[in-house]
Amino acid sequence: MKKISVILLLAMFSFSLAMAQDSKVTTGAIAFGEGPGSYEKARGLLEEGVSDPSALKTKNVPKAYFMLAEIYVYFATIPGSNHPDAAEKAYDYYKKAIAADDVKKKYTKKLVNKDAVDKYWSALYNAGVNAYNFGAYDKAKELFNNAIELDENHITSLIMLGYSNLLSKDTANAIKYISKGIDTYMANKPETPDTLVSNAYTQKALLLMHTGDIRAALDAAASGSKEFSFNEDLPRVELSIYAGNPDLFSEAQAKFESAIAADPDDIEVKLAYADLLSRNEKSEEALKLYKDIYDKDSTNYYANVNLAVHYINTAAKSSEKMMAEDDEDKISTFEKELIENLRSAYPYMLEAHEQKPENLEWVNRLVQISTYVPEFLGDVKKWTTLQKELVAKNKEKAGGN
Repeated sequence: MKKISVILLLAMFSFSLAMAQDSKVTTGAIAFGEGPGSYEKARGLLEEGVSDPSALKTKNVPKAYFMLAEIYVYFATIPGSNHPDAAEKAYDYYKKAIAADDVKKKYTKKLVNKDAVDKYWSALYNAGVNAYNFGAYDKAKELFNNAIELDENHITSLIMLGYSNLLSKDTANAIKYISKGIDTYMANKPETPDTLVSNAYTQKALLLMHTGDIRAALDAAASGSKEFSFNEDLPRVELSIYAGNPDLFSEAQAKFESAIAADPDDIEVKLAYADLLSRNEKSEEALKLYKDIYDKDSTNYYANVNLAVHYINTAAKSSEKMMAEDDEDKISTFEKELIENLRSAYPYMLEAHEQKPENLEWVNRLVQISTYVPEFLGDVKKWTTLQKELVAKNKEKAGGN
């Protein structure tokens, strides 16, 4: 008997291996053809078959990838599937099938038509939303990115990719993709306004504000307000941007006064404007607004605090003048002003304390007022006792230091 050479043995082994690989694909294809009930069986056979693509007949490579893509995209639609990564695997095999396809592009044609693209996009998008809802933002980014590869102009995918970047603390890409989603929407506006895009304008304006691009933030808020008049958040975002930028005070005044004229009962806007006025040394105008708010709601915490602080600060100025004066008559006048302003501050400070009784600062102020104003002297003991209790409590909370 002739000896069989090592080379021939290896060749025979390689040939038999190739036959085994192709056999797996063939058997897997038969199971695939039997429908979804045999997809799990087909999956196992086909994945064995493509474990070494170089051992397959060339025509069987894209065929196997195509069937695996179809199997996994089906699995992605099954709630509670045993394949939680089905959408990712479907897209991986989708790309492999196209990359391995022959010149006739038999499988590519089946994968790039609109119905097929929609099917794979839907699997990726839904998996992305699921990852997003469970806080897996990096996974969500990957899935939304893949969805955008299939449809680069899909508005929802772009905005959700932006939100995923935002929640994974990538502000630059959050702005990039939210902006692209908005721009894509504006280029092909539907008849019915999209609430998601409306909210995206709000988020974009806030992100730009936090990055310091104030003018772009204002433009985003204004553009969004113009496009989505029903979005009540956008005008407030615009006002909050103005409120936080003193160098835009002249613009801010016009915006706030217009907003107040449009809705005189909007207390939040009035509070924000009053604060802005105070920070720009327009204390009398701010005081008028705080009084207006108080007249409409005498329990408004911020109105009470700011009215109290206004009168206390005014009293402090009288005290400074009194201390710097030698003339007895003038000293007496300034002292009367000091007491009168502290007297005016008292009811407002009392209301603020009642709403936040643990706030030591308000109790300190009540001690100060009751000490100076004759008719409140009877309250000194009450406030100093409470002051000591709060100091001790705060010290205990801080670890006794």
